[in-house]
Amino acid sequence: MARGYGASVTDASESGSRRFATGSMARVGAARLLRLRADERLASMLEPAKVSGEGGFIKVPSRESVGVGDLVRVEVSFGAMADEIVLRGFVDAIVEREGRAPVIAIRVAPEHAARLRYVDEVVSKGRAATARTARRIPSEIPATWYWGLGSHATRIGDLSRGGAFIRSAAPPPAGSRIRVHFDDAKTHPTNQPEPTRRGGLELEAIVAWTGSSSGTRGFGVKFRIVDREQAERIAALVRWHEQQAGLID
Repeated sequence: MARGYGASVTDASESGSRRFATGSMARVGAARLLRLRADERLASMLEPAKVSGEGGFIKVPSRESVGVGDLVRVEVSFGAMADEIVLRGFVDAIVEREGRAPVIAIRVAPEHAARLRYVDEVVSKGRAATARTARRIPSEIPATWYWGLGSHATRIGDLSRGGAFIRSAAPPPAGSRIRVHFDDAKTHPTNQPEPTRRGGLELEAIVAWTGSSSGTRGFGVKFRIVDREQAERIAALVRWHEQQAGLID
């Protein structure tokens, strides 16, 4: 996830992943995509609406070539324990600054005014971010993740129906598109060795954040579930771990 003024944003289009320069925005369909991390640096970028019917502003220093009127989708990450917040808006103004990156003023859609206030209250006023809707369960699942031409054997630190924490000393940048191969033999037996490209379960995922969970370095991902079989296999794997942890019968 991008960090305040040091925003690092990636291309999330269907054609693949590539990294842009610091403070840039990527196109998703007709809209630009900006990923930010909810921290103290983000607080200075937010201007919640003060009157009814307005959405407020997010003001981001960036050298990206954008135009007034460009549609923007902003994804704000709160780390491992809370769901992301998505804000829609458009470029309202571009303020030039001598010797520094211009400030891109994004006018947030009025229907997302409450979301912007929520983000501001979390980063500025100490409000606790809302817990994830999908409970994450500790695990030790063998896995391999693939990014570019590289493959990395590891274990899944925790798992939910929508994402996972992947242990890694060298995580890929937030916004990267990766593939994750799980060993789900506990709930979907296979004769193949673990993990392999033929057996087990392979999913596409987007890196949502990088950091530590329970003292272990790694990164959180959001799964891109493309069919019912994938959804059912992930759900079965999560249920098995919930049973092992005594959370369900």
